[in-house]
Amino acid sequence: MGTIAYSRGEYKEARGYYQQILALFEPSGDQELRAAVLSQLGTIALVQGKYEEARGYYQQSLALLEQLGSESGRAAALYQLWMIACSEDKEEEAQSLYQQSLELFEQLRDESERAKSLGMLGVMTYYEDEDKEEDAQSFFQQSLEILGRLGDQDGRAGTLLQMGLLAYSEDDFEQALTYSIEAYIISDTLLSPSRIASSNMISMIRSQLDEETFSAHWRELAGDRPLVVEVEQDTGGDDISNHPC
Repeated sequence: MGTIAYSRGEYKEARGYYQQILALFEPSGDQELRAAVLSQLGTIALVQGKYEEARGYYQQSLALLEQLGSESGRAAALYQLWMIACSEDKEEEAQSLYQQSLELFEQLRDESERAKSLGMLGVMTYYEDEDKEEDAQSFFQQSLEILGRLGDQDGRAGTLLQMGLLAYSEDDFEQALTYSIEAYIISDTLLSPSRIASSNMISMIRSQLDEETFSAHWRELAGDRPLVVEVEQDTGGDDISNHPC
């Protein structure tokens, strides 16, 4: 229920669901689930611009994941903490988290987790040094290749959306739209909760293009598929979804 509420932008309701779950699992309970729920609470706070609250949840999640020896979970937590540091212009902290992520990536053995980490490293590499855009694109392409081979379509949608964000930050709106539509088609076909992120990204790009250009791109890639526009609820803070870093 929390995931559904979050996917609809109903952050207050989603927070309530996750906090109820968290209350059921004291430190002696299921620590893996507890870490996942803390991470979800961190994400809700993050999209609302509540950085300190988000940092607290992510740090608690990271501590549990380190105890559990979950390398993939740690990689995601480091990425989330990096997003906060980057959003707050804390360059030294962001650089430190980036280096930790690079080191952790070398320890990952599961191909699916390596692919997801490659997508995250693509974003981090670009924002840490814009001169390394080619390196960032290489990370993205490796991620797509592995996820395609594994048949992980939802993972591919995530990487495509990350590529769209990078193109958008470069004011390459048509390329950003191409990536985002491809991500939307996948998530819409799978009825994945990630569809809201793709839909919101497309709406954001649409505002930067004339309607003729947008419509031509949409028809070329999506045909007659409708665009389901999710209405965001009041976030209760500074929404950073349009500028994750």
